[in-house]
Formats: sequence, structure tokens, C-alpha cells
Amino acid sequence: MQLIGECKRTILGSGNISQKIIKRKIAEHSSNGGFLYHNVIRRNGLCWLVSGTVEGTPIVEAVIDSQSVYKSFVVFYRTPTNVLLMAYVYGDKLDSIVETRVNKLTDVVVTKALNVIESDKGQIFIVDDAVASDSFAVMSKNVSLSNLISNQKLYLTAGDQHKAPMTLQQILMIFIAILAFISLIYFFISGEKEKEVKKEALNEFVQFEKGLETRGSAKAMTYQLYKDLLFVNHLVGWKASAITINQESVFIEVEKDFVGRLDNLFDIVSKTGRSVSTFSENRATIFSQHQSLPALNQAVFLPIEDLQVYIGFAQDDWLASDRTKLKFSKIKSFKAYSELEFEWDVEGYFKEDLDVIGTLLNMIPVVFNRATLTINDDETFSGKFTFTILGCEKNKCEAIK
Repeated sequence: MQLIGECKRTILGSGNISQKIIKRKIAEHSSNGGFLYHNVIRRNGLCWLVSGTVEGTPIVEAVIDSQSVYKSFVVFYRTPTNVLLMAYVYGDKLDSIVETRVNKLTDVVVTKALNVIESDKGQIFIVDDAVASDSFAVMSKNVSLSNLISNQKLYLTAGDQHKAPMTLQQILMIFIAILAFISLIYFFISGEKEKEVKKEALNEFVQFEKGLETRGSAKAMTYQLYKDLLFVNHLVGWKASAITINQESVFIEVEKDFVGRLDNLFDIVSKTGRSVSTFSENRATIFSQHQSLPALNQAVFLPIEDLQVYIGFAQDDWLASDRTKLKFSKIKSFKAYSELEFEWDVEGYFKEDLDVIGTLLNMIPVVFNRATLTINDDETFSGKFTFTILGCEKNKCEAIK
């Protein structure tokens, strides 16, 4: 790439520039001063003809383009023959770029330019250490030639087939036409897809309502589990070892001691509305069916993040223990709602503690999923409960509602 200086710049006008005007100006420059290489660029709404005596990229335009210059500036650079050049412009329109040769930095034109730049809070660019930057360190910036990447729209070439760049209005009209065409295609293609998306969102919303209004009450689960623990703690000849709960289905593992009998177990269990689902000589599984109760009578959308904070604070205030842990998974997002599953790990809890858990999770959009518990020798229990928060992510609540 060749960077060139001492170019001639002519404003052709604003808006649409005809090919006739461009050809006439190119002919004038070609016959006046040997400017055989040209290009047409647009800057700040104005159309420029940039001309040079050799082919290449105008160094001033390269600086303006690569450094995002938008107000008054000065550029210092040297030609291959070590001639110091200065280009400058005053104001914020960039409509009068002047290039001039400089013999020394004390020349009047340099002093005047730097004074104006300082008062305008403009910019000073020094290309490849053309001058000692400490001469005017304020607002100066060193620019390397290697960083002035070639820009084809600024590259001066011979010939007169130069078209004026499109105006912003022309670009906007083309963009609108393309956008309208794409929108029309999208309208026909996505019609059925949109129906499917709406149907899917409706189905998800029904699922959200059903999840809160038909089952999953933490309060109901903890109360009925409390009754199960009371029952197994008073079994004669049998000792509970573990409890597994899946929604409203409860399986209680019991082990026979030296006075236990299977016929007594069957008799006692049947009288309580429970049943023995599996048994062997020394072990049995008691099935207890909990009653399904809704977590909420009417589904509501609440921010999941706020509910997560509430549950964390509630545990700290009411069930704080080194043996108690809350583990939240990642939020799952659907079209109509979001959900967050969490585990409540417990150790050494008494059956009376169940009422605290149920109360803390009562009347909020949280449903019980499952639990795996072991019964300790002191009749306490340890294990984990799994719940799910149903609601919306904080930044999407308004859109969902």
C-alpha cells in the first residue's frame, strides 16, 4: 500500500451528485497540475473529489478514517523525500482540509494552527514521529503508518469511472426496501410457526396453573408426613429405617425386631388406611397415599429471584444449622413461565420441624416434588427434600404478565 500526501480536495456538493459533475471536475484536475488519480468520497453529508499526482491512499483521509476524527485537527507527516507536511482543518465540519509544506515548527502557519486546535480542544496527530511530540504534548497522538490500513473507498486510481457514494437517504431507502421484502417473506413463512408458538405458550401457561392449583402444597406434605412419622414411631415390633416420597406417594421402609410379626404389621397398617406393598421375613415396605392439595388456590407470577432470597433468609431465621443446606439449581425458562428447583438438605430434624418447613413455604408459588429420608436411632430424620419455585425471571415478569 502506498500512502500519499499533497492531495487536492474539492467539495462537489451534498445530496445526489451527477456523473457529469464528477467527470467535469476530474477533467479539470487532470489538466491542471497533473492530478491523474482520483476518488470520490462522502464525509459529513458532503461529496468530495480527492485527487493526487500518484496512485495510493491519501494519508490525511487514512488518518481521519482510522482515528475517527470528527472535529478540528492537525496532522504532521513526512514524505518519502523527508519533506515535512502539515494538514489542518478548523471547526467541526471537516469541510476545508488544507495541506501545506512546513520548513520548521516555528512557522506562523504551525503556530496559528496549534493555537486554534488548543482553543477548540481539537486533536493533533503525528505520523511515524514526523516531529518531536514533546513540542506540543497536549492533545497529541502518535500514529504509525503500519496502522493506517488501506481503505479501498479512499484509494486513488486513474480513469474517470468514479461514482459518487450513496447518500444516507439512498442507503436508508434501499435498507427499507430490503427490510420490507424480508418482512413480507417472514410474514408468510412464520404465520403457522407463530400459531404453534402461541399454542405452545398457552399450553405452558395451563401447565403453570395446573402445577400450582392442583397439587404440590408443601404445608400439606409436611403435615401428612408428620402423621406418617407418628405412626411408624409407635409400630410395635417394627422400626422405620427410610422414607421415600414422590409427590403424594410415600414408601416407608421398616425392619422387624425380635418381637415383630408380619400378621400384626398387616393388621395395624390396614387399620390406618395404609398398605404393605412389599415384604420379606425381616423387612417390609409400607405404602401411604397423601392427599393432593394445591400450593395456591390461584396461580400468580412472582419473581423467582425474590422468592429464592426469601427462602434463604427464612432458613437462616428459623432453621439455621450447620447441618441444614439449601442447594439451588439453575433457572429453567419456558415461553410462559420459569422454574427453579432446589434441595433442602436436613440432618437430625425432629418431626416437629416439619411444621416449620411447611409454614415457611406455605402460600407462595412453591411445589413439593420428592424426598429421600433416613430415620435415625433417636427417631429424628435426615435426608433431602426437593421443591420447585414456579414464577418468572425478574427481568421478564412484565413481558409474561
